[in-house]
Amino acid sequence: MKKLVIRFNAPVVLLFALLSLLVLLLDGWTGGVSTTRFFCVYRSSLADPLTYVRFFGHVLGHSGYSHYMNNMLLLLLVGPGLEEKYGSRNLLMTILVTALVTGLVQFIFQHSCSFLKTSYCGRCRLYSGNTAQALCGIVLVFSFTKILRYERSHTTVKTNADYFLL
Repeated sequence: MKKLVIRFNAPVVLLFALLSLLVLLLDGWTGGVSTTRFFCVYRSSLADPLTYVRFFGHVLGHSGYSHYMNNMLLLLLVGPGLEEKYGSRNLLMTILVTALVTGLVQFIFQHSCSFLKTSYCGRCRLYSGNTAQALCGIVLVFSFTKILRYERSHTTVKTNADYFLL
């Protein structure tokens, strides 16, 4: 009898989706306190170690199940193909860099409130942008990588659909 083996072709994408779900569940259990404290970027002292956690962790925060499901739909459609083509390490590094850059931009340019990107922030009653930004950053970075590789090779003609599908 053959042994059943389950393999994941996109461990980074699946881990990101599961971590985001855990953060969302934790948000429900704590009444939103955990998301505001750990997964929202807001102006705070640079001496506070949680400030640096928020620079990366904000991409895991979601305002509700609808927000989570919409982001994960996009991530699970686009992510596995990117991870299979470019590798788990490259995808993870792209997610981390995109999270850091968007976190720093929010930290520098927002002054008085906490944004849970592309979602509702109860503290200040505003909307802003998160996993969707990270996904757009990932697609953008990998698109430029593809274009630069293509420009160097000049071997084949690519269509716009080829760039979209990477």
